[in-house]
Amino acid sequence: MHLTYSNTQRFDNMPFHAYINLIAKGEKNYSHSFLKSEIAGTSPIFIITEKVKLGKMVDGILTSPDEVDPAENPQMFKQACKIASSIKVNFKGMIEQFKPQISYTADLSYKGLVLPVCGRLDWLLERQAVLDLKVTEAKTDKEFAAIIRHMGYGNQMFNYMGLAGVKVAYLMPYSTKANACLSVVKVEWTGGANSFWENSVIKFGK
Repeated sequence: MHLTYSNTQRFDNMPFHAYINLIAKGEKNYSHSFLKSEIAGTSPIFIITEKVKLGKMVDGILTSPDEVDPAENPQMFKQACKIASSIKVNFKGMIEQFKPQISYTADLSYKGLVLPVCGRLDWLLERQAVLDLKVTEAKTDKEFAAIIRHMGYGNQMFNYMGLAGVKVAYLMPYSTKANACLSVVKVEWTGGANSFWENSVIKFGK
């Protein structure tokens, strides 16, 4: 018995606030970020740190610049622009070939239960791969590998791949401590087997 995705809906060029409204309508759509942190079915209070804000700003500059407000934090915006520029140089024009910020909803099924899920990609290489930017304080590839395990990024990419219908994902880490991009990490589709999502469907599915 494997996890299967069905009734997938794709939304291109959807602003983030519209995505939030979309997944809030009607029955709850479950995201990886909620499921990895939920306690008794509710989200704990999440404190948005300066590190998180910086990562989101870099992501916004690269994937949805119209949604970034430089006046909100001019000093951070300057730093974020420098990081975004470094990432663009590192990938030598490849980023322009990716489709940014594609949102999805779908039904995830396992053992007769169905869980409505959602996800919003940083980038999609059409019919080939999901690409996800990570701004991290890890200084080395080894340190970032430990963060992948701790944060469950493999589980996050499993959902993104399932939603997008592709068999591979790439994590693209930028280190704020090394001031450079770390090695890209490849995550492959596991054939529909993933214990995190299996347990989530059993816990919250209907």
